[in-house]
Amino acid sequence: MTGMRVCMLSGFVATLCGISQSMYAAEITVQVSGFRNDKGSAIIYLWNGKSGFPRDTTKSFQQKPVPIEGTSAKVTFTDIAPGDYAVSVTHDENSSGKMDTGFMGRPKEGYGVSNNIKKFLPPSFDECKITLDDNGKTIDIQVRY
Repeated sequence: MTGMRVCMLSGFVATLCGISQSMYAAEITVQVSGFRNDKGSAIIYLWNGKSGFPRDTTKSFQQKPVPIEGTSAKVTFTDIAPGDYAVSVTHDENSSGKMDTGFMGRPKEGYGVSNNIKKFLPPSFDECKITLDDNGKTIDIQVRY
């Protein structure tokens, strides 16, 4: 009888684990275009809050370096909980693993953000925010230099 209870409990726990995993199975696909060349890679950052956005990439929720094919790159972030996110991208032309900047923090490499906000100062998380639901989302970002 004890063995049967353990078996039933194990099955119940496995079922619950399966349910909890599928609750966060949304995806964000990011399509980036406008790279001036295919040198280095694109580093695509997913942010789940305002902290550090978009400059302090160590505070990003996830990041993925991806190859540039022609003038575009694509990545999918999987198993993401519904909520508010922002995306930023850096064209890491020299493979330094980060955005190179010059005078007053001005980018030396290509960059872009969700909602394609274009302004002199770095945009805020709220300006770039996208809302992810259970159905997932595909966004397009245009790189600028």
